[in-house]
Amino acid sequence: MADCQTIKAHLDALITERGDLREEIADARSPAERSRLLAEMKALNAQIAAEQKRYNDCIHPPAPKPDLVARTFQIKPNHAARTLEVAGVIQNIGDGPAQGPFEVTLGVSYTDRNLAVITRQLNVHVATTVRIEGHGAQYVTDSIKNLPLLYRTENPKFVYELDMIVDSANQVAEVSESNNFLSFRYWTVPPPS
Repeated sequence: MADCQTIKAHLDALITERGDLREEIADARSPAERSRLLAEMKALNAQIAAEQKRYNDCIHPPAPKPDLVARTFQIKPNHAARTLEVAGVIQNIGDGPAQGPFEVTLGVSYTDRNLAVITRQLNVHVATTVRIEGHGAQYVTDSIKNLPLLYRTENPKFVYELDMIVDSANQVAEVSESNNFLSFRYWTVPPPS
């Protein structure tokens, strides 16, 4: 990309050209010549506006954006209490920080002891005070607590389907929205005696 001084020099030249064109319009000898010069002025004004935007963007570049990724899950089995806790791990791989508020939706589906499929969902509100820096910083959400801990050795159907949608209400302007969803299968077995 051209440096800002080069853009500024080109902008200044266009503005000088516009001043010269104004004088030509004032001195126009016929309506046809005046009409042609006004059309040139219109085109030149469009060029100046585009070059002014390029210059402004150069001296005041837009702030870098975050890129929130649904990275993984933090899963904590409590074998003594036979419960499971599931939280989401979000990573910001963008250059800019991500600032709350935004929402994260966690979901866990599993087959219970009666062979019924149960789904639990938690909508996590990430507060305004939360700031996830860029370049790989991570944030762990609140968790879905007190899920029953079911061992796959007891029944092969005892598998958990975990889902996470980061920024589920699209409140954060990101580099990409395509990496905000994660689905994951998890199962566990009893600890060795």
